[in-house]
Amino acid sequence: MNNTITANPNLWSQYRGEVFKWRKHRMFMLLVAAPFLLTAIIILGAFLSANRGSMSSLDNMSFASGEFGVPAYDLGRGGAFSFIASIYSSGFFGLYHIAILVACANCVFNEFNWRTIKMIASRQPSRTTIILAKVLFVFTLIVACYIALILSWILVSFFFKLYYTGALVLTENDFDSLSKGRLHFALRFLATFVWALLIMAVAYRTKSIVGAFLIYFAYNTIESFMSTFGATVLNNPQYTQYATGITRTLADMAAALYPVWLTTHLNRVTVLPQNPTVVASLSPDTSWIVICLYIVAFFGLAVLIFGNRDIKE
Repeated sequence: MNNTITANPNLWSQYRGEVFKWRKHRMFMLLVAAPFLLTAIIILGAFLSANRGSMSSLDNMSFASGEFGVPAYDLGRGGAFSFIASIYSSGFFGLYHIAILVACANCVFNEFNWRTIKMIASRQPSRTTIILAKVLFVFTLIVACYIALILSWILVSFFFKLYYTGALVLTENDFDSLSKGRLHFALRFLATFVWALLIMAVAYRTKSIVGAFLIYFAYNTIESFMSTFGATVLNNPQYTQYATGITRTLADMAAALYPVWLTTHLNRVTVLPQNPTVVASLSPDTSWIVICLYIVAFFGLAVLIFGNRDIKE
Protein backbone atom coordinates (compact mmCIF):
# COMPACT_ATOMS: atom_id res chain seq x y z
CA MET A 1 0.00 0.00 0.00
CA ASN A 2 1.30 3.44 -0.93
CA ASN A 3 1.17 5.66 2.18
CA THR A 4 2.80 8.69 0.62
CA ILE A 5 0.93 11.97 0.88
CA THR A 6 0.29 13.45 -2.53
CA ALA A 7 0.22 17.14 -3.26
CA ASN A 8 -3.11 18.89 -3.76
CA PRO A 9 -5.21 16.44 -1.71
CA ASN A 10 -8.97 16.55 -2.07
CA LEU A 11 -11.30 17.76 0.66
CA TRP A 12 -11.75 14.27 2.14
CA SER A 13 -7.98 13.76 2.43
CA GLN A 14 -7.57 17.21 3.94
CA TYR A 15 -10.33 16.49 6.46
CA ARG A 16 -8.80 13.12 7.40
CA GLY A 17 -5.52 14.92 7.97
CA GLU A 18 -7.23 17.31 10.39
CA VAL A 19 -8.83 14.45 12.31
CA PHE A 20 -5.55 12.51 12.46
CA LYS A 21 -3.64 15.59 13.61
CA TRP A 22 -6.00 16.56 16.44
CA ARG A 23 -7.61 13.29 17.52
CA LYS A 24 -5.03 12.64 20.27
CA HIS A 25 -4.58 16.24 21.32
CA ARG A 26 -5.31 16.44 25.06
CA MET A 27 -7.51 19.52 24.81
CA PHE A 28 -9.91 17.87 22.38
CA MET A 29 -9.91 14.58 24.28
CA LEU A 30 -10.73 16.47 27.50
CA LEU A 31 -13.54 18.36 25.78
CA VAL A 32 -15.28 15.14 24.75
CA ALA A 33 -14.63 13.61 28.17
CA ALA A 34 -15.85 16.65 30.13
CA PRO A 35 -19.55 15.63 30.28
CA PHE A 36 -18.57 12.24 31.69
CA LEU A 37 -16.39 13.92 34.31
CA LEU A 38 -19.44 15.98 35.22
CA THR A 39 -21.41 12.74 35.49
CA ALA A 40 -18.94 11.41 38.04
CA ILE A 41 -19.01 14.67 40.02
CA ILE A 42 -22.82 14.81 40.16
CA ILE A 43 -23.12 11.17 41.20
CA LEU A 44 -20.48 11.62 43.89
CA GLY A 45 -22.26 14.74 45.11
CA ALA A 46 -25.55 12.83 45.31
CA PHE A 47 -23.95 10.14 47.47
CA LEU A 48 -22.45 12.77 49.77
CA SER A 49 -25.70 14.74 50.02
CA ALA A 50 -27.88 14.39 53.09
CA ASN A 51 -31.08 15.46 51.28
CA ARG A 52 -31.99 12.18 49.67
CA GLY A 53 -35.47 12.12 51.18
CA SER A 54 -36.38 15.56 49.79
CA MET A 55 -36.02 14.22 46.24
CA SER A 56 -38.14 11.11 46.66
CA SER A 57 -40.93 12.61 44.53
CA LEU A 58 -38.53 13.64 41.76
CA ASP A 59 -40.72 12.20 39.00
CA ASN A 60 -43.55 14.56 39.98
CA MET A 61 -41.46 17.70 40.34
CA SER A 62 -41.48 20.42 37.67
CA PHE A 63 -38.53 22.62 36.84
CA ALA A 64 -38.17 25.86 34.88
CA SER A 65 -35.00 26.91 33.14
CA GLY A 66 -34.65 30.68 33.09
CA GLU A 67 -33.64 33.81 34.97
CA PHE A 68 -35.53 35.96 37.46
CA GLY A 69 -38.58 33.74 37.23
CA VAL A 70 -38.89 34.11 33.45
CA PRO A 71 -38.70 30.77 31.60
CA ALA A 72 -36.09 30.62 28.84
CA TYR A 73 -36.10 27.04 27.61
CA ASP A 74 -38.64 24.24 27.34
CA LEU A 75 -36.92 21.17 28.79
CA GLY A 76 -40.05 19.15 29.48
CA ARG A 77 -42.87 19.00 31.98
CA GLY A 78 -40.78 17.70 34.88
CA GLY A 79 -39.06 14.67 36.33
CA ALA A 80 -35.44 13.55 36.51
CA PHE A 81 -34.57 14.21 32.87
CA SER A 82 -35.99 17.72 33.00
CA PHE A 83 -34.18 18.43 36.28
CA ILE A 84 -30.77 17.29 35.04
CA ALA A 85 -31.26 19.03 31.69
CA SER A 86 -31.89 22.31 33.53
CA ILE A 87 -28.64 21.83 35.48
CA TYR A 88 -26.67 21.11 32.32
CA SER A 89 -28.29 23.96 30.38
CA SER A 90 -27.95 26.71 32.96
CA GLY A 91 -24.89 25.65 34.93
CA PHE A 92 -22.59 23.64 32.69
CA PHE A 93 -23.26 24.56 29.10
CA GLY A 94 -22.03 28.15 29.29
CA LEU A 95 -18.56 27.01 30.38
CA TYR A 96 -18.62 24.15 27.89
CA HIS A 97 -19.47 26.61 25.11
CA ILE A 98 -16.45 28.78 25.96
CA ALA A 99 -14.16 25.74 26.21
CA ILE A 100 -15.22 24.57 22.74
CA LEU A 101 -14.58 28.03 21.30
CA VAL A 102 -11.10 28.03 22.87
CA ALA A 103 -10.39 24.67 21.23
CA CYS A 104 -11.61 25.95 17.85
CA ALA A 105 -9.40 29.03 18.05
CA ASN A 106 -6.55 26.82 19.22
CA CYS A 107 -6.73 24.54 16.18
CA VAL A 108 -6.11 27.60 13.97
CA PHE A 109 -3.56 29.27 16.25
CA ASN A 110 -1.41 26.14 16.54
CA GLU A 111 -1.03 25.90 12.77
CA PHE A 112 0.80 29.23 12.91
CA ASN A 113 2.49 28.50 16.24
CA TRP A 114 3.86 25.15 15.07
CA ARG A 115 4.55 26.61 11.62
CA THR A 116 2.67 23.74 9.99
CA ILE A 117 0.53 26.17 8.01
CA LYS A 118 3.28 26.56 5.40
CA MET A 119 3.49 22.80 4.87
CA ILE A 120 -0.30 22.50 4.58
CA ALA A 121 -0.52 25.37 2.10
CA SER A 122 2.32 23.94 0.00
CA ARG A 123 0.47 20.62 -0.31
CA GLN A 124 -2.96 22.16 -0.84
CA PRO A 125 -3.04 25.23 -3.10
CA SER A 126 -6.73 25.87 -2.37
CA ARG A 127 -6.99 27.80 0.85
CA THR A 128 -10.76 27.44 0.70
CA THR A 129 -10.30 23.66 0.92
CA ILE A 130 -7.93 24.09 3.88
CA ILE A 131 -10.50 26.17 5.75
CA LEU A 132 -13.42 23.92 4.80
CA ALA A 133 -11.55 20.84 6.07
CA LYS A 134 -10.93 22.59 9.38
CA VAL A 135 -14.58 23.67 9.58
CA LEU A 136 -15.65 20.05 9.01
CA PHE A 137 -13.29 18.94 11.76
CA VAL A 138 -14.74 21.53 14.15
CA PHE A 139 -18.25 20.37 13.22
CA THR A 140 -17.20 16.77 13.96
CA LEU A 141 -15.76 17.86 17.32
CA ILE A 142 -18.98 19.66 18.26
CA VAL A 143 -21.10 16.66 17.24
CA ALA A 144 -18.88 14.45 19.43
CA CYS A 145 -19.33 16.87 22.34
CA TYR A 146 -23.09 16.85 21.77
CA ILE A 147 -23.23 13.04 21.83
CA ALA A 148 -21.08 12.97 24.98
CA LEU A 149 -23.32 15.49 26.73
CA ILE A 150 -26.50 13.64 25.76
CA LEU A 151 -25.10 10.34 27.04
CA SER A 152 -23.95 12.02 30.25
CA TRP A 153 -27.38 13.63 30.73
CA ILE A 154 -29.15 10.31 30.24
CA LEU A 155 -26.79 8.46 32.61
CA VAL A 156 -27.18 11.03 35.39
CA SER A 157 -30.96 11.14 34.91
CA PHE A 158 -31.26 7.36 35.21
CA PHE A 159 -29.03 7.43 38.27
CA PHE A 160 -31.21 10.08 39.91
CA LYS A 161 -34.36 8.08 39.17
CA LEU A 162 -32.86 4.93 40.67
CA TYR A 163 -31.17 6.61 43.61
CA TYR A 164 -34.00 8.91 44.67
CA THR A 165 -37.14 7.07 43.57
CA GLY A 166 -35.93 3.46 43.57
CA ALA A 167 -37.34 2.81 40.09
CA LEU A 168 -36.11 3.02 36.50
CA VAL A 169 -39.53 3.25 34.89
CA LEU A 170 -39.76 6.00 32.29
CA THR A 171 -42.80 8.23 32.81
CA GLU A 172 -44.66 10.32 30.26
CA ASN A 173 -42.79 13.36 31.58
CA ASP A 174 -39.48 11.59 30.98
CA PHE A 175 -40.29 10.86 27.33
CA ASP A 176 -41.35 14.49 26.89
CA SER A 177 -38.12 15.73 28.48
CA LEU A 178 -35.97 13.34 26.42
CA SER A 179 -37.46 14.68 23.20
CA LYS A 180 -37.27 18.35 24.14
CA GLY A 181 -33.87 18.06 25.81
CA ARG A 182 -32.22 16.47 22.79
CA LEU A 183 -33.58 19.22 20.55
CA HIS A 184 -32.61 21.95 23.01
CA PHE A 185 -28.99 20.83 23.26
CA ALA A 186 -28.76 20.28 19.50
CA LEU A 187 -29.78 23.91 18.96
CA ARG A 188 -27.37 25.16 21.62
CA PHE A 189 -24.51 23.26 20.01
CA LEU A 190 -25.52 24.64 16.62
CA ALA A 191 -25.17 28.13 18.09
CA THR A 192 -21.73 27.16 19.38
CA PHE A 193 -20.75 25.99 15.88
CA VAL A 194 -21.82 29.29 14.31
CA TRP A 195 -19.83 31.32 16.84
CA ALA A 196 -16.89 28.93 16.35
CA LEU A 197 -16.80 29.90 12.67
CA LEU A 198 -16.44 33.55 13.65
CA ILE A 199 -13.70 32.96 16.19
CA MET A 200 -11.79 30.77 13.73
CA ALA A 201 -11.98 33.47 11.07
CA VAL A 202 -10.67 36.05 13.54
CA ALA A 203 -7.91 33.64 14.65
CA TYR A 204 -6.69 33.47 11.05
CA ARG A 205 -6.25 37.23 11.23
CA THR A 206 -4.78 37.63 14.71
CA LYS A 207 -2.84 34.33 14.90
CA SER A 208 -3.60 34.55 18.62
CA ILE A 209 -6.19 32.89 20.86
CA VAL A 210 -6.29 35.90 23.19
CA GLY A 211 -6.66 38.34 20.32
CA ALA A 212 -9.40 36.24 18.71
CA PHE A 213 -11.32 36.06 21.98
CA LEU A 214 -11.02 39.78 22.68
CA ILE A 215 -12.56 40.56 19.30
CA TYR A 216 -15.19 37.84 19.72
CA PHE A 217 -16.22 39.00 23.20
CA ALA A 218 -16.37 42.65 22.10
CA TYR A 219 -18.57 41.82 19.13
CA ASN A 220 -20.71 39.31 21.02
CA THR A 221 -21.26 41.72 23.93
CA ILE A 222 -22.34 44.57 21.66
CA GLU A 223 -24.56 42.29 19.59
CA SER A 224 -26.20 40.67 22.62
CA PHE A 225 -26.89 44.06 24.20
CA MET A 226 -28.37 45.52 21.02
CA SER A 227 -30.49 42.42 20.39
CA THR A 228 -31.85 42.36 23.95
CA PHE A 229 -32.43 46.12 23.95
CA GLY A 230 -34.18 45.88 20.59
CA ALA A 231 -36.45 43.10 21.86
CA THR A 232 -37.29 45.17 24.94
CA VAL A 233 -38.27 48.16 22.80
CA LEU A 234 -40.31 46.10 20.34
CA ASN A 235 -42.08 44.15 23.09
CA ASN A 236 -42.85 47.35 25.01
CA PRO A 237 -43.86 50.09 22.55
CA GLN A 238 -44.64 52.43 25.44
CA TYR A 239 -40.92 52.49 26.20
CA THR A 240 -40.25 54.95 23.38
CA GLN A 241 -43.16 57.18 24.38
CA TYR A 242 -41.29 58.42 27.43
CA ALA A 243 -37.75 58.21 26.07
CA THR A 244 -36.10 61.42 24.90
CA GLY A 245 -32.81 62.56 23.43
CA ILE A 246 -30.04 60.04 23.08
CA THR A 247 -32.11 57.37 24.83
CA ARG A 248 -34.86 57.67 22.22
CA THR A 249 -32.28 57.56 19.42
CA LEU A 250 -30.67 54.40 20.82
CA ALA A 251 -34.07 52.79 21.35
CA ASP A 252 -35.12 53.49 17.76
CA MET A 253 -31.77 52.22 16.49
CA ALA A 254 -31.99 49.03 18.57
CA ALA A 255 -35.50 48.33 17.29
CA ALA A 256 -34.49 48.91 13.68
CA LEU A 257 -31.39 46.72 13.94
CA TYR A 258 -33.03 43.93 15.95
CA PRO A 259 -33.58 41.64 12.90
CA VAL A 260 -29.93 42.03 11.83
CA TRP A 261 -28.14 40.37 14.75
CA LEU A 262 -27.19 36.70 14.91
CA THR A 263 -28.12 36.61 18.60
CA THR A 264 -31.66 37.66 17.68
CA HIS A 265 -32.16 34.65 15.45
CA LEU A 266 -30.34 32.15 17.67
CA ASN A 267 -32.62 33.24 20.53
CA ARG A 268 -35.67 32.89 18.30
CA VAL A 269 -35.00 29.21 17.59
CA THR A 270 -33.68 28.24 21.04
CA VAL A 271 -35.56 30.41 23.57
CA LEU A 272 -39.26 30.31 24.41
CA PRO A 273 -41.33 32.94 22.54
CA GLN A 274 -42.60 34.48 25.79
CA ASN A 275 -39.07 35.27 26.95
CA PRO A 276 -38.37 39.04 26.88
CA THR A 277 -35.27 38.54 24.71
CA VAL A 278 -37.50 37.28 21.89
CA VAL A 279 -39.99 39.08 19.65
CA ALA A 280 -42.60 36.39 19.00
CA SER A 281 -43.75 37.97 15.74
CA LEU A 282 -40.37 37.19 14.17
CA SER A 283 -40.81 34.07 12.04
CA PRO A 284 -38.63 31.06 12.98
CA ASP A 285 -38.28 30.34 9.25
CA THR A 286 -36.76 33.77 8.76
CA SER A 287 -34.39 33.11 11.65
CA TRP A 288 -33.21 29.85 10.10
CA ILE A 289 -32.49 31.62 6.83
CA VAL A 290 -30.50 34.35 8.59
CA ILE A 291 -28.54 31.79 10.63
CA CYS A 292 -27.57 30.00 7.40
CA LEU A 293 -26.50 33.33 5.91
CA TYR A 294 -24.30 33.99 8.94
CA ILE A 295 -22.69 30.57 8.55
CA VAL A 296 -21.86 31.40 4.94
CA ALA A 297 -20.69 34.90 5.91
CA PHE A 298 -18.35 33.71 8.68
CA PHE A 299 -16.91 31.02 6.41
CA GLY A 300 -16.46 33.62 3.67
CA LEU A 301 -14.74 35.93 6.16
CA ALA A 302 -12.24 33.18 7.00
CA VAL A 303 -11.57 32.58 3.29
CA LEU A 304 -11.14 36.30 2.70
CA ILE A 305 -8.71 36.72 5.59
CA PHE A 306 -6.66 33.56 5.03
CA GLY A 307 -6.80 33.83 1.26
CA ASN A 308 -5.05 37.19 1.38
CA ARG A 309 -2.63 36.33 4.17
CA ASP A 310 1.04 35.85 3.41
CA ILE A 311 1.92 32.63 5.26
CA LYS A 312 5.59 33.57 5.17
CA GLU A 313 4.89 36.23 7.82
